[in-house]
This record gives sequence, structure tokens and C-alpha cells, in this order.
Amino acid sequence: MKYIINLFDRNLLKKLSKIAWEVLGLYYKNAISKENITPAAICCIQTFGDFLGFNPHLHILCADGGFKDNGTFYAAGAELNAESLEPLFRHKILSILKKRGLITETTIKLIQSWRHSGFNVYCTDRIYPRSRQSVENLARYLIRAPINHGQD
Repeated sequence: MKYIINLFDRNLLKKLSKIAWEVLGLYYKNAISKENITPAAICCIQTFGDFLGFNPHLHILCADGGFKDNGTFYAAGAELNAESLEPLFRHKILSILKKRGLITETTIKLIQSWRHSGFNVYCTDRIYPRSRQSVENLARYLIRAPINHGQD
């Protein structure tokens, strides 16, 4: 998928953030079982991986719950379940690529048949506000320069 985004339309990177926001919103609305819940999250688009090649992905810091319109925060009862987020995220990304004519239904079926589809949602353990070192480490990781420094 990273090559489709790179070669055809880098503006699709914005869609990654929007889709992640939608998926998190659905997850927390279901986890909290309250009406009009809005999640809180910071999302940074990253375009490079370990070897500085083009590798579009997101780093997201999210509150473990959601806010009502009056500002009341409701915490989710359990740990964030990455396994439940990944299929919806993958479906939404593949749907956008298909809608834009970048892939076909045949390609989608092929990707869905792979053992590793190239999509991954990874969640670390909760970080509590009083764990200053953990918060600082996460903030440093989140704000790494979100550009590709590799050679073209």
C-alpha cells in the first residue's frame, strides 16, 4: 500500500489520520456505551521507517475513553484491543483506494487472503499521567520529524 500512496497521491496521508479518528471514535463509543462521546487523540503522520524509506504510518496518542459535550470524561473499562481496530481500519483504507481507482476488488481479495496484509495496529500498555518518564519518552517518539529523509 505504501507505494500506491507514494506514487499516485500523497494527499492520501491525510485520509489515514481521518480514518484512524473515525475508527477510534467508533471503538470508544462502543466501549463506553454513552451517547455523543468524542475521543481525544493526537495523531502524527510519519512517512519513514527504520531504514528511512517511504513507510506511511501514524503515531497516535489517545485518551483511554471519551468526552461528553459538557466536558465529562468517561474512561473505557478495558485495555484498548488493537485486534478489533485493525480490520475496520484496513477495510476503510482499502475502500478509499478502490473508490479512487487505485486498486480493484480482486486486489482487495488478494490482500485479505495474505497472512500478513501489511496493516498493523499496535498499542502499548496504558501510560498513566503520573508516570512522567513514560509520558516524556512517548512525547519524544511522537514528535520525531514526520518527513522522509531518504534519498530519492
